[in-house]
Order: sequence, then structure tokens, then C-alpha cells
Amino acid sequence: MDALERFRQLAAWLADTDVALLELRGPQTLLRLVRDGATGDVVQEDAPDEARPGTTIVPAPTVGIVRHRHPLRDGPLASVGARVESGEPLALLQIGQMLLAVPAPRDGVVARLLANDGDAVGYGDPLIELQD
Repeated sequence: MDALERFRQLAAWLADTDVALLELRGPQTLLRLVRDGATGDVVQEDAPDEARPGTTIVPAPTVGIVRHRHPLRDGPLASVGARVESGEPLALLQIGQMLLAVPAPRDGVVARLLANDGDAVGYGDPLIELQD
């Protein structure tokens, strides 16, 4: 069975369930199948924030509101083009009154901010793209 046939089989299985979203992740791979609310059809949704070779997508470790600046600091924690070290805070997630740091998983350069300041995000949502 080739990849296209496997995709069709997954879509058929999903269409027979109450599942609205199926997301499969692997190294450098993201497949997202979404049930269309209007028709009930299952469609493949493009994953614009899919990692490219040499990049790492930093996901949200929990739900919260994205904050790119600490309230007691003037500048952003990590701006596009900035070199960061492993463990360095890239962003904050605000959960009520608490601020949770989102650390860099490795050394790299901030290539893109994938979530805007003030965006509500869920667990695993892409926040920042790092490049080698």
C-alpha cells in the first residue's frame, strides 16, 4: 500500500468516527486531517508551520496566552534573528496570573515567531521556529 492509499484509508476511518481532528507527527513530518464542519468530509489541512531540515519548531508546553515580552522588561525575550542558547527563555505562556517560561530546546537562531503576542494557544501548538 503506497502513501496515497494509506492517506485515503486514514481519511475513510476518520469519516466513520466523531473525531474532528487527527494529527500525526514524526521527525520533520506533520499530517493533519480535519473533518469539514459544513460537509462532514475529511480533508488534509496544510501544515504551514511544518519544520524544514535544519529547523526545530518549539511547541507550547501547555495551554495559555503567548507573551513575547516579560511585563518587567522592555524588549522581547527572543526576536527574529537573535541567537539563543539551550534553556534560554524564548517566550512566556500566561496562565491566569502565572507566567511560564518556554525554554529553547537547543542552541540556534530564531527564524520565525509562529504565534503572536496575545494569542491563545493549546498544548503542542507551534510557537517559534529555530534554525541551526
